Amino acid sequence: VSLAQGMLFSSEREVVESLYMIKNAVLEPECLPFEKANGMSFFEYVAKDPRSSRLFNHNMEWLSKILFDKVFKVYRGFEEVKELMDVGGGNGTSLGKIVSIHPHIHGINFDMLHVVADAHKFPGVKHVAGDMFESLPNAQTILLKSVLHDWDDDRCIKI
Repeated sequence: VSLAQGMLFSSEREVVESLYMIKNAVLEPECLPFEKANGMSFFEYVAKDPRSSRLFNHNMEWLSKILFDKVFKVYRGFEEVKELMDVGGGNGTSLGKIVSIHPHIHGINFDMLHVVADAHKFPGVKHVAGDMFESLPNAQTILLKSVLHDWDDDRCIKI
């Protein structure tokens, strides 16, 4: 697993500029540093910039690989799951890993169109494009990994 994608993404001008706004977020709790620095939300930015979107998704893939390599050594919670939807699942790495270990699970990787368009193909995983604030496909079990921390309480409740 390489740190290169994460380092490239972290050194993007727009990401670095947002770091200068962190003190504003402390002084003004409603301030969003990335938005203040760049005039758009982080997710609007990666939706408009394919290179940054790829770097961000590769970085999330790297984090997922590290996390799930550790988690699956001890976690047994997927044994009874038949269908699992990963909301905001990026390129499908987390769900692909879960389904490879638990092939009885039917996986649904749910994310924005520009994200699932570049998603990896994994046996047992179907990629579905959509907006989690509009509606979610039906699924027996939902995984929300690295999602809720990005949104305020009202949006989390909506999800």
